[in-house]
Amino acid sequence: MSALRAIAMLLGITLHASMAYLARPLEGMRWVVQDTPSLVGDFAYWWVHAWRLPLFFFLAGFFAKLTMDRHGAEQFARKRFKRLVVPYIVAAWTIGPILYVVFVGGWYLTGQCTYDQMMPHVPLPPKLQENSFGPAHLWFLQDLIIMSSVYLFLSVVMPGTGKPVRETKTAIAPKWWMPIAAAIPTGLLLWSDLSPVIAHHNTFLADPPRLLYFTIYFIGGITAFQNREWFMKAVRFPKTHLLLSVPLGIVYLVLLRTNFLDLQSLTGRLVMGLTVALIAWLTIYGLMGCFLHHWNSEGPQARYIADSSYWMYLCHLPIVAALATALHWIDIPSVFKFLIVSSVTTVIGLLSYQLFVRYTIIGNYLHGPREKPAHTQSLRPTASPRPVR
Repeated sequence: MSALRAIAMLLGITLHASMAYLARPLEGMRWVVQDTPSLVGDFAYWWVHAWRLPLFFFLAGFFAKLTMDRHGAEQFARKRFKRLVVPYIVAAWTIGPILYVVFVGGWYLTGQCTYDQMMPHVPLPPKLQENSFGPAHLWFLQDLIIMSSVYLFLSVVMPGTGKPVRETKTAIAPKWWMPIAAAIPTGLLLWSDLSPVIAHHNTFLADPPRLLYFTIYFIGGITAFQNREWFMKAVRFPKTHLLLSVPLGIVYLVLLRTNFLDLQSLTGRLVMGLTVALIAWLTIYGLMGCFLHHWNSEGPQARYIADSSYWMYLCHLPIVAALATALHWIDIPSVFKFLIVSSVTTVIGLLSYQLFVRYTIIGNYLHGPREKPAHTQSLRPTASPRPVR
């Protein structure tokens, strides 16, 4: 489960590395540079974008319920403050200004703003000024803090909400079509507003449609933990669920890149909303089935990646933006630029984690304390004790 959450986190690096090479960027997104678009990049971005964040918030709800059951409301509050609130505040005041400088520098180098407009007291051009002040990639922490706070409040004021209880007996037997049923209310919510999946609002104020949309997945994770035995049976069809999500991803891309349907119309929003919701829930069930039934073990490498993923996501965006700007004038195919940006960012993230984070106070706040391995270890095998007879 931790490894799956790390994958959802690290895929954010991949998606942001592809932002400069999209033919259909997010509405409201003002990326640092815009390079030659790629159809392959478009499909990979939008298909992953449809399920990555729903999966992340689903797992966040799952672990929230687990923590509440094991430790109670008081410890839940302390752990969430340490793991969410402190990193959000510190990153906003450190990584945030660095990110702003990198973006403004890229806009200046590509002729999107003047030298004077690089100064903080001079407004940027209107198209850049909009959505230029906000948490950027840290918005997920902002929303998760709100969700966790509401869950904590309900656990305190409603007796029994935050206490371990016996697994709920579900009358409906788990079937392969369960994610399709779960997608119906989520798709109807997107029918009213598609902005959570096709737009970007960079603001320190909570975006109500986005918050409501991802809260559904957060609640789904809580419910899955409460009904673990039922959920384990419901995710036993991973191949079916994942195979169904791929053609829906093609439909999703066709709707985005063509005028087949007007996405502002009632019909267009309904078709798009149901398509995205189906991709999200089918992939959640598919990946959960793969990891719970087939890859339910964790070696030291997987544990290390899980530990490092939080830091790598927090620090990656200035690196991605700087590399995309540096490669903008190099005449090579966009797919190679994307690979360079994503791979170099990953290497820098891992090195910085190992050198400056893992065994420091930063790592303690992100994932808990980790002990350094011993420098020298005996190569001689240790004699096993004799069995007691």
